[in-house]
Amino acid sequence: NWIGMSAEPAMIYSAGGNVQLGRRFNLNAAYLFIDEGISPAVENQNFSVDLGGRFPYHRAAKATLDFYGSERMTYRLGFVGDLEKESQFASFDITYRIVRTDNALTLNLGSDFFASATRKGYIGQYQGNDRFRGGVSYAF
Repeated sequence: NWIGMSAEPAMIYSAGGNVQLGRRFNLNAAYLFIDEGISPAVENQNFSVDLGGRFPYHRAAKATLDFYGSERMTYRLGFVGDLEKESQFASFDITYRIVRTDNALTLNLGSDFFASATRKGYIGQYQGNDRFRGGVSYAF
């Protein structure tokens, strides 16, 4: 047997903005609203499959706050909220750049935290999988 979903019409609405707060702070915020047609339910099957929608979010809000500590050091605090599935994702990053004349070495440390009241949706599936990460990149 083959089970598939048809791609129904969808309207995507989004609004966002950016505010520079002095020389050291930058605030970004956005809202996403997706109105997607619902595919007809598949009936008379021996099993059930929840394939989900095409889009990871249907009602979501995002905000990031950047702090420029120096020319080399930046901090970022981010938040994404899936309003429909009642799930949230927060992240914190520290970036340090070692700049030379014609190349740069960048060091990054960060962490991600997931919370969900429903354990559903794109963010909710990662409930309890908080993580710490690090990275090194070199541009020449």
